[in-house]
Amino acid sequence: MALKVNESGNTEIPVAEFYDGLAPDYDLMTGFEKRFVKDRPFFRVLVEKHKIRSALDVGCGTGFHSLLLAQLGIEVTAVDISEAMIQRVEEHAKQLQLKVKVLKESFQNLSSVLKDRYDMVLSLGNSLAHILNEKEMEDILGGFRRLLNSKGLLFIQILNYDRILLERERIQSTRETPDKTFVRFYD
Repeated sequence: MALKVNESGNTEIPVAEFYDGLAPDYDLMTGFEKRFVKDRPFFRVLVEKHKIRSALDVGCGTGFHSLLLAQLGIEVTAVDISEAMIQRVEEHAKQLQLKVKVLKESFQNLSSVLKDRYDMVLSLGNSLAHILNEKEMEDILGGFRRLLNSKGLLFIQILNYDRILLERERIQSTRETPDKTFVRFYD
């Protein structure tokens, strides 16, 4: 694993490698199965209101939103930079007998790699928080726009980011499972 040293002298793990290492425990850490019941009503309304038939889930992780949308009858392409996360999406889709296209790719290359257009492009959670350069963010969002149909919906989220910056609390959450304790923190 190649580590970078940032301006503060701290080592950084490349994003793909970080999520490759996290992939085996990601579903347990995020309460994967319980989220379907909680999130399905919101996404059902979103899909119906905006007449969504196709979606691109960018930074999909282990595929929760991709799978939920596929359950709602949406044609979904799931994209992540982590090979291990993409493998988990494929495993989940097989277990749930759902069809989801998968692609291992970075945000930066998507609009040149994909030729399809989508009714919705979504990037939820904190995937976009890994983009630290304003120009790069503009390019990525422009790429998302190019991947949308003319009346398409861009649905992005950076989870709790304003609160994290404002409060400067290192530990964000702790999740206990029978076998493990997950502590989410930011430096």
